[in-house]
Order: sequence, then C-alpha cells, then structure tokens
Amino acid sequence: MSKHLIKKWHASIPTFLSCKCPYCHKIPEIDYIVDDKFWKRIIPKKYRTGVVCLSCFYKLTRPIHSSDECFSHIRKIYYACKGITLKLKIEKIFRNPDEM
Repeated sequence: MSKHLIKKWHASIPTFLSCKCPYCHKIPEIDYIVDDKFWKRIIPKKYRTGVVCLSCFYKLTRPIHSSDECFSHIRKIYYACKGITLKLKIEKIFRNPDEM
C-alpha cells in the first residue's frame, strides 16, 4: 500500500465499535454518519443516542424509503476494526431482485 494513503490518526475518526446494535445485538464493523433529520425520522427515540448497525438501519428504512434514498442520507461511512479504520465511499448501489 502506498504510504500517501496512510494518514495520521485524529479523534474524529471512528474506532472499533464495542456497542451492540439494539436490533440484532451484534457489534457493527461499519460505522456511518447520517444527517440528523433523517436519523430522527427513522430511528425510535430510545435508540437515537446509540449504535444501529448499517444492516438494521437499512431494514428500518425499507418500508418507508427506497435504498437509493436511504443511502443518499449517509454522509460518511467507515469500516472500523482493531487498529485500523478505512474511510469508504458509496459509488454504486446494486440491487438483488431476489431480495426485493
């Protein structure tokens, strides 16, 4: 890997999460930031200050919004594991017709 890709750590970068999602009870590996207005519309009040994994977030939005709209509200997305965090970028959304 090129050294220019490796950046100095700073506090605003997510780290390996240790909070479990209240819906599936798993520790998420994907950390994401959604705009506040959309978050408040989708996530029940008692879970808004916690961690909801991306898979459960998507399941919560499906009855109300298309996947395009759901993922368009994600402002930042990271894969975080012990010792390293990767900043990701959503470029395309592929749908599986068998799961629609």
